[in-house]
Amino acid sequence: MNKTIRWQGISIDLAETLTITEHTHHFSVESQLKGILQADSIDIRYQVQLEKDWTWKEFYLHDTQGEVLRVIRSAQEPAFENCEYIDFRLTPFTNTLPIRHLQLETGEKKEIRVIYIAYPKASLQIMRQEYTKLDEGKYFYKNFDTNFESEISTDAEGFVIEYPNLFKQV
Repeated sequence: MNKTIRWQGISIDLAETLTITEHTHHFSVESQLKGILQADSIDIRYQVQLEKDWTWKEFYLHDTQGEVLRVIRSAQEPAFENCEYIDFRLTPFTNTLPIRHLQLETGEKKEIRVIYIAYPKASLQIMRQEYTKLDEGKYFYKNFDTNFESEISTDAEGFVIEYPNLFKQV
C-alpha cells in the first residue's frame, strides 16, 4: 500500500496531506497539516511508524513554532505499553488505526486505551475510547474521558471519509 490522502477541516481551517507507505515489516506515515488554529497560523509535520497490524511504534511531531514531540511505544515507557493506539486531535488518520486493527463485525464494539496527543502545547494523556461498527464503513466513536461522541464514515480501507463537523476527505 502506497497512498496519499487529503483531508479538509470543517469546523477549523485546516488541510492535511498524508502519505502512507507499506514496507516489508511496517508502515510509515508522513503528514503535513497547514491552517489556522486559535487565530495562529500552523504548519505541522508528523510521522508515525506502524506495525503491520496497525498498532503504533513511534510518533514524531514538529512545527514551525519549534514544538517537538517524540513518543516511542516500548517497555521503557510502561504507561504507554498497554496503549496500542495514538489519537492526535488534529487528524482523522489516527481513527484508522483501531478501525483497521480491531476488524470489528457489524454490531460489535470494543473499548480501547489510547495516548491522546493534544495541540497546541503538545501534551500526552491516556484516555479510554470505544469503537462500535454500525455497518460497512460506519463506526460510532466515543471518548469516555471527554464525553465526545461521533459517527465516522470510512472507505473500504478504513480511512476516514467524513468525521461530521470536524473533517472530510477531499
